[in-house]
Amino acid sequence: MEQEKNMVLNGMLPVNKEKKVIVMTRLMKAITDIENEARDHYGDRANMMRRREFVQMLLRDGCYILGKFVLPDCCPGISVGAGSHSGEVVMTKSTGTAGA
Repeated sequence: MEQEKNMVLNGMLPVNKEKKVIVMTRLMKAITDIENEARDHYGDRANMMRRREFVQMLLRDGCYILGKFVLPDCCPGISVGAGSHSGEVVMTKSTGTAGA
């Protein structure tokens, strides 16, 4: 499961390494800013986790939920490569017709 979460996360990030670092830094900062509030919604396990570990968990889990459950329903032309070894985000052309 963790491997799949990591694949989905990596598939949502830019391919360019410099851009990937910039995006990851911004995401980690944004999640760190709400870390204490997020911890209030988790049980004792979260209290045992180090800050970085907890923030990384939130990032992986959040991207996994978006990639597997939200994007396919709200944005039919976007999918995270289910079964793909890369987990890449794939944009497909939607014709708006069923079965097409």
